[in-house]
Amino acid sequence: MKRSLALTIAVMALFPLLLASPASADLLGFKVGAHGGISHTGGDIDDSSPIFGGVARLEVLSIITGELAVDYKSDSIETPAGDRDISTVPIQLSALITILPVIYGTIGVGYYSVSADDDLQDQVEGLDDLSNAAMHLGVGAEFPVGNRLSIMGDLRYVFLDYNLDNVDEDIFDTSASFYTLTGGLLLRVF
Repeated sequence: MKRSLALTIAVMALFPLLLASPASADLLGFKVGAHGGISHTGGDIDDSSPIFGGVARLEVLSIITGELAVDYKSDSIETPAGDRDISTVPIQLSALITILPVIYGTIGVGYYSVSADDDLQDQVEGLDDLSNAAMHLGVGAEFPVGNRLSIMGDLRYVFLDYNLDNVDEDIFDTSASFYTLTGGLLLRVF
């Protein structure tokens, strides 16, 4: 009984390897690329905006991938004095786990360097630094279009809250969670 349970668990753990093609079973791979798409932020912003940036991926056995992505997005928030801009530079470290040969799940952490224009900081007392760390989850796909080029796309949800102790949430919503839908190109370096 214990032996068959251990064998079943081992086969399930190796299942992604069985689905991977021999050509994609390299020990290590490194890819760089660019992506762009849309980001939708909730809370007081409740709007969509473009997001774009670069990505570097280090693959291990084509099953697990470490990813570094640096992006840029700018949101607009309505205030009594008019619209004000909030710019965000997400720097994300992610683990991508290949579920099927082209589909992956992702989990990671990131640092979100946020800057509001000076007018917004003047209007909301205690609004000095909005930057914060947050976790993200997502799913994506990568399709090879040649030996060295592939097309990728993913959907991620970022659980971001502004860390503001002195700000009344009736004036400024501290929830800044957002999702991104991006697509791009990756070039295999090795």
